[in-house]
Amino acid sequence: MDTPTDETRLTLEGNEPLFRQVQRALSARIAAAEWAPGTALPSEGRLAQRFGVSVSTIRAAVAELVTAQVLVRRQGKGTFISPRDEAGSVYRFFQVHPDHLMRELPISRILELSASSATDKQVAALGLGARKADRRVWRIRNVLVMNGMPVQTAAITLPMRQFPRLSRGTLQDAAPTLYGALQRLYAVTVVRTEDRVRAVLCPPRVARVLEQPVGAPLLRIDRVAQAVDGSPIEVRQSWIRSDCCHLYYRQGGFD
Repeated sequence: MDTPTDETRLTLEGNEPLFRQVQRALSARIAAAEWAPGTALPSEGRLAQRFGVSVSTIRAAVAELVTAQVLVRRQGKGTFISPRDEAGSVYRFFQVHPDHLMRELPISRILELSASSATDKQVAALGLGARKADRRVWRIRNVLVMNGMPVQTAAITLPMRQFPRLSRGTLQDAAPTLYGALQRLYAVTVVRTEDRVRAVLCPPRVARVLEQPVGAPLLRIDRVAQAVDGSPIEVRQSWIRSDCCHLYYRQGGFD
């Protein structure tokens, strides 16, 4: 049976509840792939002994991760690491729906991939260090296609230290979408996004990709995405067609 170690023993810091510290510690172990997607989490008793906390503290931490869909409970079987299937993972953070056609899994096509230095704003958003090497990022431009039609294009920034040796080919071959590729290549799963939506006019560079006239009405989403352990891993700006698509959000109620 697991026993507390220097790595897992927790002590209360400031006013942060202990279950939050356990939640972050569990998230870090999941992000490090200690337990593979789809496998069972150790019992609450074993985790309590490992972290040196009570079962009720473990239970509260696990409940938070279930709500975040990092973990999933199966009646009579236990708690499991979310399997993170491609469609479920993508659709959770892709709210674009065609107006009149059936919705299908979007296909991401990489238009550009280059290395660069992050702007000060991106350094702050991604929590990058002050050293020049820490500020190195990948810049990706892609287009998402549904039903054979371009519906969204994005300018994406990823920290190079977290995603080394990226190439256009490996991203394109790994999975139909960027988030799916990051899961497969680096075991990094997006579990939360912060989005700001604005109505904008279509700029020339975006017009060519989305096959829209310059000045056409679009929706723009400014996003910061976070991984299982809460760390920011992506900054992106997306432009979405409004002539044939809409955003659909469902909030509140019961599943």
